[in-house]
Formats: sequence, C-alpha cells, structure tokens
Amino acid sequence: MKRPPVLLFLSHFPKYLPLFLSLLLVAIVMPLRLHAQAVSEPALLQFFEAKWDVIEDRMADVFEVGYGGMWVPPVSRAGQDGNSGGTVGYDMFDRFDLGSPGDETHYGTGASFGSMVGQANRSTVDVYPDLILNHNGFDNRNNASFVAKGGYPGFALTLPGVDINGDYHDPFLDWTVDAVNGQLFGLNDIAQEKNHLFYRHPVNAGDPDNIPAGTIWNKPDVNNTRFYPDQGLGGLSVTDPELGQAVTLFDFNASDPLQGDPVIENALGLLMRNARWMIQKYGVQGFRFDAARHFPEFTLDHIDQAVFRANQELQHDGSYKPVYMFSEYADSNKGNVQSVIRRDLPDQNSISPSNTTVGGNRDALDFPLFWAMKDNLTSNGTNNNWHNIRGASQDTNDRPGGSEVWHTDGSPLDDRSYLDWRHGCYASCY
Repeated sequence: MKRPPVLLFLSHFPKYLPLFLSLLLVAIVMPLRLHAQAVSEPALLQFFEAKWDVIEDRMADVFEVGYGGMWVPPVSRAGQDGNSGGTVGYDMFDRFDLGSPGDETHYGTGASFGSMVGQANRSTVDVYPDLILNHNGFDNRNNASFVAKGGYPGFALTLPGVDINGDYHDPFLDWTVDAVNGQLFGLNDIAQEKNHLFYRHPVNAGDPDNIPAGTIWNKPDVNNTRFYPDQGLGGLSVTDPELGQAVTLFDFNASDPLQGDPVIENALGLLMRNARWMIQKYGVQGFRFDAARHFPEFTLDHIDQAVFRANQELQHDGSYKPVYMFSEYADSNKGNVQSVIRRDLPDQNSISPSNTTVGGNRDALDFPLFWAMKDNLTSNGTNNNWHNIRGASQDTNDRPGGSEVWHTDGSPLDDRSYLDWRHGCYASCY
C-alpha cells in the first residue's frame, strides 16, 4: 500500500532536519539583510525640447516611472532682442521674463512654467532649471542699434567715459585665449567682478542711480518692484564664512509682489536676486549651472548666500529644505572640477530654523568619468576593458574613501556624492 505524502515526509524528517533548519534560517535572515541594504533614491531626468504644458501633461508618467527630479532648460527669455521662438534659451536676454500670453518664450509662459513646477512638486519631483551665470546673448556694445535700445534688461552694455565694456568683458577677447574672461562662442561675457552700482530694475524716473535707459529696455517702471524682495516682511541675519560677510537676507512677497523694495546693486547682485526669485516665485528646488568653467568660482559662493533658506515651506520636521545645485564644469581634471563643489551644510537634507550660517549644497557633473569612459570605447574593440576607468570618477576626489557610482547617458552625468544616494542614476528625455 502506498504511503500518504505527509507520512512519507515525516518518516524521513530526521534525515532532512538540517536542510529544513538551514532553509528556515535563510527565510528569516534574508529579509533582514535585504532591509539593511542601501537603497538608491529616484533618478534625475533631463527633460528638454518640450513646452512646459507638455511636461506637465507627462508628469503622471514621470512619477509612475519613479523619477525624483527633472533638469529642464533655461526658463527665461532669450534670443536676439528677446525673440525666443528660435532659441533653446542659452543666449540669455531677460532673466526676469519667462514669457506671457501672446509673447511666449520657446517653452511657454511664466504661468505655464509655474503650473508645471507645482504639479512636479505635488508629484514629489524636484525641478532644476539651467541657470546662466556666465553670459547674456550674442549682441554686444558693437551693435549701436542694440545699445540705443538699452541692451539686456538689468545690465549696462557700455558706460562711456567710465567703462567702455560696461558690465561685460572685452567682446574681442575669445574664451580660447582667456577661458574665464573671454566670449564663449561669441556670447557677451558678464564681468562678475565689476562693481557698477545701479537700480537695475529702475522704478522712479529721474533717479541718478538708475541704470542707463534705452528707447525700449531698462526704462523706469513702477511695476519693477515685483522683482525685488519685500524688506517690510523682515529679514534673516546670517553669517557667511566663505565670503567673510554678515548680511541680511530678504524674501519676496508672494501675496503682494509690488511691495518689493528696490536696491542698488552690481551685476552679480542681479544674478543673486534672480536665483532667489526663481526659488520663491516658482518653487524650483535648485539649479544646474551652465558653463561653470568660464566664470570665477566666487560667483557660486555668492549664489550659495542668495539661496540660503530660500525655500519657505517647512518640511515635516520643521526644517528648511536646502537648495541643491550642480555645475557643468567641462574638464577632465578632478582638481579643477572640485573647485565648484561645496558641501559644508551640517545636513544636506535639512536646514534647522536655528541655523544662520550660510553653507553650500552643490556638486558637479562627472566630466572626469565621462571622458574616461569615452576614451575607453573604441570602434575596433581593442581598448574596451572597463578596468581602465577604475578610479576615474570625481567621487574618488570629493569623497574620501568613497566608492564609484556610475551613471549612464550620452553626456556627462550628475555623479556627485549627493546624487549617488539621492538620485542614484540619470536619464535623458528628448
């Protein structure tokens, strides 16, 4: 008579007891070990060549796939005379104009951008637009018609009798001769070190401190107060050890923007104001810095100050979310790339309400790893040993004892110790 399976198993149980106990131990321990493993945070998506409303419409897909952040192109008005239709946005014209109905930028309007960012934030997706600190567009002081119109809003194209180049460097100096002060592909290079002081978005006509006006741009306008913080809201007194300064930071008035208070500033001050405005008006969580190799590093130290505690919404623990920024520094030299990396906040996830010391939360695209990977690939397959790129990542320079984390894309990726654990990898969408 054939024995039932249960009785058959029990009759042989003593023989299989060690195996049974081993499997039971694995079943208990494995989940514990898996739970202890580090888990990568959501990937960062590069979302270009789409209008803001299209990106907003695709936000459900972005969320469903699991992206935690998006790098998007420059959002401000660009192109010759501000005609943004045929430009992707890197030939900057007016940083405080994101387009309006009937006069859109290449990507839409300020309202559609704000709506997209709002939907992204509700989908737990942070938005990082390109921030152009190095240059404006292709026109310079040699274009007499452009000079007469007023030049780029907020900037002095030329200051006869004072500084022929105004807020810029010599338009005849090329970046191949001077990588920092030269014109990058003909774009008018901003001189961040100059200290020409003006009301750069003038309000009161006839004020001697107004930026020189043209026939179209840089003319006084009472509505320009919306581009300034409201000092009546009270300020935050901070110390900045990197710049050796003690300053007061003011916020923009979201409920009544016209309460802003104009201040006299230099060109770098305008760039700082624009960065804080982008965060507080539109809700972006940080920036990607274009062409960081081509402007002085102190520019980024000033941006660190401008965006400190700029995120006004508190996190669940009552802390402020730090602004996160990353630079495009096109260089294979790790030491040079390291110069734009600053990670001295006590906690990269939060800023305590009691913390009034400015710190940095920025890193850089991993160009050293990118070029090592590129050089390792050959068409004949004779030089494709991946051992050749061991130690090539910027991680080995900015993170003592750190391991390399590789990302995949056709261009240099956000490697950085921050993205290693926060975003884990990087993808592009065109």
